Amino acid sequence: MTNNGERPRGGIIFIVWIVPPIVSTLIMYLVYSFMSARAANRKKVRLEREAKERAQKEAELRERQAREKVEKARELAARKSREKRGRLVSIAQSITHNSELAIDTMQRLPDLLAAADNNARLAVTHYQDGAFSPFWSDIEQAYRFLAEYRDSVIAISQAADRHAALVEDMLREGGDPSPYSYFPVTLSLSHQEDPWAGR
Repeated sequence: MTNNGERPRGGIIFIVWIVPPIVSTLIMYLVYSFMSARAANRKKVRLEREAKERAQKEAELRERQAREKVEKARELAARKSREKRGRLVSIAQSITHNSELAIDTMQRLPDLLAAADNNARLAVTHYQDGAFSPFWSDIEQAYRFLAEYRDSVIAISQAADRHAALVEDMLREGGDPSPYSYFPVTLSLSHQEDPWAGR
């Protein structure tokens, strides 16, 4: 109190006009600080959650890529194995076919020699009878059979060379060539009869 018991007006003005804006500003600052801290905390939680999800997705991606890599390697190995088996089957079929052709050719050799011998005998008979045209025809026919015999022997020799090359191919592919190690045909003059012996 001041003079005459009256209160100074400045104190009321201060309390009415100055304190409430300060208090409201202080409250607003506290609310803002609280809200900012809460927003920062939410942002931190969200960033941590996103980082965790990203790390989990990256781990899943790496795991999926590793599985795909293993699967691709398995598929590649299976494909190579199938291709290898296919090549081995093809080589085995080629060896078998080559051997069968050689056997067939070998089995025809005696018939070719017999036909040549028959034509040679007919030529001798026709020559003795003075029939020169049939004589030369029989000689030509005998030479044709002998040429076919020679070609067949060459074909057997070539088949033997092919057989050896195919066996090497099978070894190179990692197959077992033991069932095919021997060529089924041998050409040896010591074991064949001389068709001209005794003439």
